[in-house]
Amino acid sequence: MNVVAIKYRRFWPFFRKMSVEIPSSWAEINRKQFLLISQLQEKQLDNSKFLSDFTAIPVKILAMMPDYFLWKIGRLLDWITEKPQVNRFFIREIKSGDLHLYSPLNKLKKVTFGQFIFADTAYSDLSVSESNNDLNRLVASLYLPQGEIFSDDLSGKRIPAISKTNYDTRKAIALNYGLVRTWLSEIYPMVFMSGDKNKNQEPQSSSQAWIKAFESIVGDDIVNQDRYADLPVHSVLRYLTKKSKEYYKK
Repeated sequence: MNVVAIKYRRFWPFFRKMSVEIPSSWAEINRKQFLLISQLQEKQLDNSKFLSDFTAIPVKILAMMPDYFLWKIGRLLDWITEKPQVNRFFIREIKSGDLHLYSPLNKLKKVTFGQFIFADTAYSDLSVSESNNDLNRLVASLYLPQGEIFSDDLSGKRIPAISKTNYDTRKAIALNYGLVRTWLSEIYPMVFMSGDKNKNQEPQSSSQAWIKAFESIVGDDIVNQDRYADLPVHSVLRYLTKKSKEYYKK
């Protein structure tokens, strides 16, 4: 955290002082601050409102500052525009009536490959459609009741309740998933290779790509396909990375 001390005059000749802690990286922000970043990206906030809410410096005090001081404070937030390393969800819990849903653990621990397929497909569809339906599918695939193992049927039944939660919160979750996905693609680059590297192939949707990967793992063991879907996502991605390396060595 960066500590910023501010001395200002409200009434002559008396001065007042205040100090605020400003995050210096993605690792230091909280739920409220991540929501503000999402709203800024969605152009729901102007820069001065964002700066005030994010730093807890009142707008009136910011308005009293010389441009140079505002620039210096803004420089402390340059990390927001840099390539982030995000492997956690900032919004841990969402509520809809009596329904309490929780995000995946850090680094997608306990997330199954089946859950990941449904979430990533919804995210891919959302990036094209920008529809509420795909947004709700994404949140339903990611956020589960405490201790529940992912089920496509159960998550689908919760979509109506999820649609009633705060829209800005759901948009922030989509942004957060995108950041986690970027982190994941850097760990397993051979699995997440872009279509540009395979120009002779027809482009595939996220759903088609993951179904093809799933079928390559299951093979002829159709009877036990649910068991493969319940494997940890990292175990499957490591396996796919190994197979990709073997393929390119041939």
